[in-house]
Amino acid sequence: MRNNMTEPVRILLVEDVERDAELALYELKRAGLVFQSRRVETESDFRRELSDFKPDVVVSDFSLPRFSGRAALAIARQVEGDIPFIFVSGTIGEDVAVEAMKAGANDYVMKINLARLGPAIQRELREAEGRRKGNVAEAALQQSEVKYRDLIGQASDGIFVTDREVNFSSSTRLLCNAGVQRSRAARAERRGHLPENERAACKHALLIFPKSKADCSSG
Repeated sequence: MRNNMTEPVRILLVEDVERDAELALYELKRAGLVFQSRRVETESDFRRELSDFKPDVVVSDFSLPRFSGRAALAIARQVEGDIPFIFVSGTIGEDVAVEAMKAGANDYVMKINLARLGPAIQRELREAEGRRKGNVAEAALQQSEVKYRDLIGQASDGIFVTDREVNFSSSTRLLCNAGVQRSRAARAERRGHLPENERAACKHALLIFPKSKADCSSG
């Protein structure tokens, strides 16, 4: 996939009719798209170019003598996952087009309306970039949460986090233990007895957690 949105778009054409490929590329130039392209007709060539050319988008005919658009779509989804895939065909019917979209195609363009191809590619590239950025942000957030929990879990000092209502959302084990002691101290005070060897620790716990609830699930 593209590392820089200013780089030429790498387009892999799955098309057996050279004249049809030339017409598609002509329309892309008219749309102002800066691109590099390669054309394939067979499954082996398609797999090779997915690996070597590393296309940003696949534009495929639906029916070919030695290959098929459906097979190309399945391979692209297996190998490249989220790569934009657009069918361009002169024979595809509406029902077949709907099935192709359900199978994972991003769009389809009729050969009699190739003026749609450039805008379709540009739109799908923008959406793919948006998904990529969203995935990167989500992965960074997950990594940050893991680091945060590791910090909380390994800290030797007392650390706690509360919401605006001062309800505890997380704390280190030190404060969790103090919270447990606070509960024990409160129960002992109500009952009127407390072992002598636990009084100091429980009085300290009462100072830390006078009336709060400690959530020790993350400790």
